[in-house]
Amino acid sequence: WKLRHFVERLELAVEPEALQPRLGMIDKATPERDSVGGPNVFIIHGLAAGGFRDSVARFIEQLGLVPVILAEQANEGRTIIEKFEAHAIDVGYAIALVTPEDWGHGPDEDPPPGPNRARQNVILELGYFMASLGRKNVVALLQEGVEVPTDILGILYIPLDDGGAWKTLLAQELQAADYDIDLKKLLG
Repeated sequence: WKLRHFVERLELAVEPEALQPRLGMIDKATPERDSVGGPNVFIIHGLAAGGFRDSVARFIEQLGLVPVILAEQANEGRTIIEKFEAHAIDVGYAIALVTPEDWGHGPDEDPPPGPNRARQNVILELGYFMASLGRKNVVALLQEGVEVPTDILGILYIPLDDGGAWKTLLAQELQAADYDIDLKKLLG
């Protein structure tokens, strides 16, 4: 089924030179998309991010885009990674909700008093989309009190606040990624 899926997406008779203008490079390893990959926006979340997840999804809909939430998609007898791959292929942008849900401490340290790390799936999926979509097409909404993995400390993030200030900043990021966003919709 995977081969059939890729063949359906494959452009036939494309000269290698024709591919060059479609790929920009952030660095030598990460392809950067020059244009929007469609209206689907993947929302990466952990278990406890439900309230924020739903707020972000409704906001994405308000902007005229389509939120893709893996938990809301049919399983169809697949493993979680198969389900993820099937839905991750048709998105042009990803939003990671980095919320404190797990404990992190070294083997000789006492556990912290409360969760301070994002779920492992959030970090894995964030990295996946950074590689597949390019960093320009991925944003992290970071809730206060969460530890950021050192490998992604260089990325900029948007603070995820209860007041909703993140909405304007997220809309600006989507606009910068070539989405046709009407900022007047933020007022409604």
